[in-house]
Amino acid sequence: MTLAATVTKMWPTEDLVGIHLVLTDDDRPDLGTGAQDVVNETFQANVPIGVDMALETQQELGGQAQVAIDKYKRLRAIYVKPAYQTKVTQIGNNLTL
Repeated sequence: MTLAATVTKMWPTEDLVGIHLVLTDDDRPDLGTGAQDVVNETFQANVPIGVDMALETQQELGGQAQVAIDKYKRLRAIYVKPAYQTKVTQIGNNLTL
């Protein structure tokens, strides 16, 4: 699994600034081949126009992005467990066609 994050700035509004996070995973066979977008979110904070982003705001936005990444990693850990696939295979094998 190779994760890659791309962070860009969002277009500001009169009172909002933020970042856009795209997280890709190159090992998601359920989504197709190649790197797939697994997180595609914008995180924003209230910052009036003309005011520089404070360190606290920067840390808040980074923290929100990290929460999204950590959530994906937790769910992916469940997905790749062999026991999960075993149960899914057993369900499939027990279906009557």
